[in-house]
Amino acid sequence: MIVMFLGSLWWAKSLGLIDSDPSNRTRMHAIPVAISQIYQGRKHDYAGYFAVAVPFQGAAPLDQLIQDAIQKTAERGDRPYYWVADDRGMSDYVNMAFRLFGPHVSSLGYFWFVLLGLSLVAAVARYRRDVTALAILGCTLVAIAAMFPGYIRAIGLTLARRQSIYRRRACSTCSAPSPSSTSSWS
Repeated sequence: MIVMFLGSLWWAKSLGLIDSDPSNRTRMHAIPVAISQIYQGRKHDYAGYFAVAVPFQGAAPLDQLIQDAIQKTAERGDRPYYWVADDRGMSDYVNMAFRLFGPHVSSLGYFWFVLLGLSLVAAVARYRRDVTALAILGCTLVAIAAMFPGYIRAIGLTLARRQSIYRRRACSTCSAPSPSSTSSWS
């Protein structure tokens, strides 16, 4: 299972899914909100500082924008930046990724694998004596890794333009191997 997990991580990295630019919602909203909370001292209320958020609306390289926003000193009177999206939990995702792996785009991809790994650990702990369930877990991990190139093509992209693994709709893939308290595989 560990070899398959590490192989999936390597495969995603080699396809560019780990360090590719995120969706506009993550870029323009979740990242500035997380930076406002972690590095600028804003309270955790799913809003950011306007001065931190506005530069993320441009086309500059994302890692450079992140570093510039961290260096920026937020004014106490800076108006809040509210985002009208239904996925505010993505700022929590970015927040945890930056805290664990540092303020870089690749941190978001690595955190996706942390969530996948935690799901696998929970599933293996729950089904450690069920050979069939463990085989299904292995097959699920292989299927997730096999999904990566198809995921890139299904959304109309080529391998030349990389898609991030942690897009909102792909994040639910991390929960595929986790055990359910209401069902049993045996």
